[in-house]
Amino acid sequence: MTCSAFHEFMRAQQTFLERAIDETKWYLSERAGRDVGRESAIEHFWRNHLDHAAHDFRLRYCHGECPNRGTCPLAAAVDRLHSATALATEVAPPARLAVARTQEGSKP
Repeated sequence: MTCSAFHEFMRAQQTFLERAIDETKWYLSERAGRDVGRESAIEHFWRNHLDHAAHDFRLRYCHGECPNRGTCPLAAAVDRLHSATALATEVAPPARLAVARTQEGSKP
């Protein structure tokens, strides 16, 4: 199964994840009373929020924002892809690379 708008999907997901990590960093820093740093925020987000956030993003993008949502085979199956692992395994190998780059903080 492949995404018919893969590059657009990955760009939108990158933007979404960057914002989510920035928000996580802000909340963690507020709670700690100091800047916790981006690496700590990434680690916390990855461990505690990634699967839920990625699933929510896929639902929103594939059912509402994707220009090919009416014909894309992934859009029809996105409800059952509940984890980032399922996405990386079922969509396409480049997704694993983009997810890894996101974790490292670099741009694809």
